[in-house]
Order: sequence, then C-alpha cells, then structure tokens
Amino acid sequence: MSRAYEIINITDDENDSEDNFFCNLCGFSLSTLGDFQSQARYLCCQECFLEFVESRKQEWDEGWRPKKSDLKKYINNRKRLINKSA
Repeated sequence: MSRAYEIINITDDENDSEDNFFCNLCGFSLSTLGDFQSQARYLCCQECFLEFVESRKQEWDEGWRPKKSDLKKYINNRKRLINKSA
C-alpha cells in the first residue's frame, strides 16, 4: 500500500521577505525568541535593542542608527566577551 502526501507551502502574506537568522545591525546569529521578536519589530537582535534602541525608540522609528564607529566598538566588545567565555 502506497501513501501520497501533499506538500503545502505556508507563507506569511504580510511579510514576503526572506527569513533572516542574523541581526541586521551586528551580524550575530539570532538565537532566542527575544532576538526574533526584536528582529521583527526593530530589525536588530535583543542585545542591539537593549544597547541602541530601548532608550531612543522614537528616534529609532524616525531613522536614527548608531555611528559605524560605535557599532564597530560594540561588535568587538561582544566578540571579546564570547571568546572569554569559550
């Protein structure tokens, strides 16, 4: 006896963009529910949200983003913390 299965592709009509598993701001991988929620709303992971967005939500919604030099320092600090814990 043979079974035939129908494959159904479910898509989110509201957001046709491709799923992204990396933070748009720092490039680190998204790993928690908070990361994915922050990515969906603010286009950054939870860590970047706490560092850059939380205290300036209105400015963020108006287009403010951290300077490249500040972002680079932040990324280097995160990498250093990860290397120390490994």
